Amino acid sequence: MKPRGFGGAVPTPSVVPPRGNRPTATSAEDLRRPLKRKASDPVPSEPKLLRERLKTHYWKRVCDVQASYGEATITAELANTELADDDVADWLAWLRGHPELKQTNLQSVSLPMLDLSNNQLSSRGIRSICAFLEEHCVRVDEMIFNHNEVDDEGLYRIAQYITSESAPVTALPFSSNQISILGVFKLLTMLSLHPMYPLETSLHGKASFIPLWLQLDNNNITDEDLQDFLDFHLRELGCAICLVGKHCSLWTCQCVKQMKMDDRKHNVALHLCLRAPDQSPPDSKVLQAGLAAAGRSAHRIFQPPRSLTCRKDWLQQSSAPGSRALRTEPKFLYEDAHFMVMLKPAGWHCSLSHKAAGLAASVKTMSTDNRKAKAANLLTQSDPPPLHDYIILRFGEVGGSGMKEVMNDSKLYGMVHRLDQGTSGPLLIAKNQIGFDFAKTKIVNQEYQRDYLALVHGTFGRDALHGHGPTGLIQAPVDRSMYEWTRRCEISENGQPASTLYERIAEYESRDRKARYTLLHCRLLTGRTHQIRVHMEYIGMPLVGDRQYWRHRQAEDPNLGCQRTFLHKVRFILWTCPSSEPVVVWSPLKYAADLCEVLKKLRRTQGYDFPEEGV
Repeated sequence: MKPRGFGGAVPTPSVVPPRGNRPTATSAEDLRRPLKRKASDPVPSEPKLLRERLKTHYWKRVCDVQASYGEATITAELANTELADDDVADWLAWLRGHPELKQTNLQSVSLPMLDLSNNQLSSRGIRSICAFLEEHCVRVDEMIFNHNEVDDEGLYRIAQYITSESAPVTALPFSSNQISILGVFKLLTMLSLHPMYPLETSLHGKASFIPLWLQLDNNNITDEDLQDFLDFHLRELGCAICLVGKHCSLWTCQCVKQMKMDDRKHNVALHLCLRAPDQSPPDSKVLQAGLAAAGRSAHRIFQPPRSLTCRKDWLQQSSAPGSRALRTEPKFLYEDAHFMVMLKPAGWHCSLSHKAAGLAASVKTMSTDNRKAKAANLLTQSDPPPLHDYIILRFGEVGGSGMKEVMNDSKLYGMVHRLDQGTSGPLLIAKNQIGFDFAKTKIVNQEYQRDYLALVHGTFGRDALHGHGPTGLIQAPVDRSMYEWTRRCEISENGQPASTLYERIAEYESRDRKARYTLLHCRLLTGRTHQIRVHMEYIGMPLVGDRQYWRHRQAEDPNLGCQRTFLHKVRFILWTCPSSEPVVVWSPLKYAADLCEVLKKLRRTQGYDFPEEGV
C-alpha cells in the first residue's frame, strides 16, 4: 500500500481533510472589513488575515485531534498558509493545550502526514516542530517541507528525529530550500547501518526493503558537490544511495531490484532525488557511483580490519621480558587536533582510580623507558587495570603530547565516555579542554552514534519476552540506584529513560543442537549504565558470557570458551570540533579476535551468509 500523496516518480503533497466539527467559515464580507493597523504596515495575505481574525479558533479550523482507545491522531491542513516560525510556535502551543493530548491514558500519537509546503519556515521552526513531536512521541509517516527556507541545520534536526524512537519515516520532500551537500552527509551518516532503515515492507509474502525518499531539487547542491561526496565520503559510510533514474519511485527502486538481494536487507539508504520531474536524470556514471558501495546492510561489520596508521603501538616486547600478556595494548583508529579515538580491548576498565592523580604527578619525572615498563606491566597484571593509567603513562608527560589540560580527575584523563570492562571497541579521548567541553555537550544532546554487535542466548519467537520481534525498539527505564552494592542495574519505573534499537543479523545453534543463539546489531539512543546488557536480560535473551545479567538464561555452553561478555562496539560517529562535520570510525568484529573464535564454534541456522567473515 502506497502512502497518500506519492503516486509517481516524485512525491507530491496531498491534503488530509480534517475531521470533527469546524467553526463556520468566515464570510468574504468579514474578511474585507479592515482591522486597525498603521498606514506603513504591509497588506496581509488572506491566510494571515484569517489568523488575525480567528486567533486560536483558526487552529481549530485547520487542525484536528481525535483520540479513542488510547490512540490519538492529529490531522492538519497547513500547506500554502504562509506560516512563519512564530506561527508554528502558536500552533504547537495550541496543540499542547488540546484536551485530547492531555489524556493520561494515551498509548500512542500519530500524525500520518505533516505537510508544511509553501510556507516561510526556517530551521528555527523545524526545531520547534521536532521538539513537540519528541515531547509527545508522535509518529509521522511523511514530512513535507517543499518551498520553505530550511538549511542544513534544519535537515540535521529532522535527521535526529527520524532516527530516534519515532523511526522510520517514508519520505522527506524538501524541494526549493537551502540545503547543501553537508546536510545530506549528516543525514546519511545517521541513516547508515540504522536498524529501521531501509524501511522493511512485505511484497508477495517476502521481506522487501525500501530506501527513504529524499527530494532535494532546487537546493544548494551542485553536480560538483555531489561528485566530491560520492568520491570521498559515501564509501566510508558503509552504505549506498540511489540517485533516482527514470524508473524509480517511492516504493519501486530499480537499483535495488537489479541488486537481486532477495529478501535480505541491503544498504541502499536513500532515494536521493536531485532533479525536478521535468528535468533529465543524472548521468549514468553518477548513478553508478552512488551504488558503487551497494551491498548487504551488515557487510561492513565483518570486513577485515584495516592497518592502523594513526598511532603505532607504543610498547615493545622488550619492555616486559619473559612475561605473558593477559590483554592487548590499546590501539588508535582516528586522531585530529582535538580528539583521538582509541580501540579499547576487553580487560581494561574505565572507572576512576584513587591512584590516578598520584601517577599523573609522578609521570612528569619518569624516563620514557620507565613509563613503557610500567605500561607493559598493565598488560600482565591479573586484575583488570584502569585504562586511564595507560593514558597517563603514554600521554601524561609535560610538553610531549599537548594533553596537559585534561590530565586530571575532573577531566577523566581525556575519556569523555566509557565502555564496560568486558566490552571492546572505539572510545573517544579528548586531547584538550576545548575538545572535552565540545564532546560533553554532544553527549548531553545525545548526538554520538554507537553501534554494537552482541551475541545473545535464545531466538526470537521462542525465547523473547514482552512481544519483541527480530527488529524493534526496547524502551525500559534503567535504575542504577543499587549499582554500588550489587554491580547491577535494574529495570524500574524509578530509573532513567533508556532506548535501544536492535535488529537480528543471524541465528546460530551449538554443535550438539541443544542451545540456540542470535547475533544482534544494537544502536543506543540513550547512554545508561550497562544499557544493552540490562535490556537484553529484560527481554529474556541475555548476552553470552555475561555473568552479571543472567536471569532467564540457559546454561552457558562450556565449549564456547567465551571468557567475557560478547559485546563489541563496531561503529562510532564523532563530530569534528568546531565545524561539527561527522566522522565515521569503524571497528569490525575481527578487531575482537576472541569473539570471532566463539562464532566459529557455532552452526549458522538463519541469516546472511558472509563468506568474508570467516566464522
